[in-house]
Amino acid sequence: MPMRTSEVGSTRLPGWLLARLYPEGLIAAAPGPAEAPAVDTLGGNARQVLVLVKLPGAAVLPDDDLALLLNILKACRLGLPDVRVVNLAHTPGVDHLSLARDHRPVTALLFGVTPEDIGLPLRFPPFQVQPFQGVSYLGSPALGELPADPEAKKRLWAGLRQLFTP
Repeated sequence: MPMRTSEVGSTRLPGWLLARLYPEGLIAAAPGPAEAPAVDTLGGNARQVLVLVKLPGAAVLPDDDLALLLNILKACRLGLPDVRVVNLAHTPGVDHLSLARDHRPVTALLFGVTPEDIGLPLRFPPFQVQPFQGVSYLGSPALGELPADPEAKKRLWAGLRQLFTP
């Protein structure tokens, strides 16, 4: 039963009683718009070089892989500000079209990523430079596999020279 206040004809409950009756509040907050999950990336993308990896156990790249990538980039006269590194393990449903739209690559380096992983409608072997829709793709084994495979490193270097030699 409502309590009367000093105002004539008022039937308002005191605030302390409302707070005790409805500790969660009277009005449910409307849910906000669903936000797209943030994708962790590295690099500034100044030269529009997209580096794709697929490592479920890392946010983007483990330290050893990052150190190797930085050495590879340095040999190509690039640095982290020139590229964008994306870990596909944390981007379900991403394909070459969304990558092109979001990152505008001119070159894409696939480390442990196959053309099928990003929905490319073509197949090409590792270490072969493959142009498609304005992007030059180069596939390679995962960064973590390269130190133990000197032949793969030589073949990767040959492909990188094709891409980055003026």
